[in-house]
Order: sequence, then structure tokens, then C-alpha cells
Amino acid sequence: MDQASNRLVHFSIYKKFLTIHKKYLLKITRVMRQKVTRCDTS
Repeated sequence: MDQASNRLVHFSIYKKFLTIHKKYLLKITRVMRQKVTRCDTS
């Protein structure tokens, strides 16, 4: 029982981490794209 609940807790933390990570990745990719387009125009 303890192992199962432990796994669930780890999974929930992992899910939260993934969602946060995805948001950061989207922001970073957007910024990088903007920088690339700026470099191309200049």
C-alpha cells in the first residue's frame, strides 16, 4: 500500500513538473523564434 501511494504522489509531482516545464518551453521557443526572426531581418 505504501509503495502504491508513494508512486501516486511521485506521479502527481511529475505531472505538475511536466505542465510547468511545457509552459516554460513554449515561452522559450517563442522568445527564440522572435530573436531568430529579428536576426534574419537585420
